Amino acid sequence: KNGSASRPLQDILNDLLPPEKRDEVEVSSSGCISQCGKGPNVEIVSKTIQQEKTLFGNREKTIENARLFNGIDSTDMASKLLEAGL
Repeated sequence: KNGSASRPLQDILNDLLPPEKRDEVEVSSSGCISQCGKGPNVEIVSKTIQQEKTLFGNREKTIENARLFNGIDSTDMASKLLEAGL
């Protein structure tokens, strides 16, 4: 959800985030993801950077993997989600 409706969940996830992961993980709200009836929703996007050889030398390639979780409606569920996602 976007805006103030997502703020409590966003705050919970930020509070539960281990200090050593705060530079690696960003918790933010988004616009519509067409899953409102199944919410609150959390999408975890992980990024990895790979080195790739090309004809002109090496370059970095960013690969994103996304997973959507529905019905995250308690601190316990948010905590378990972070443990699984990190």
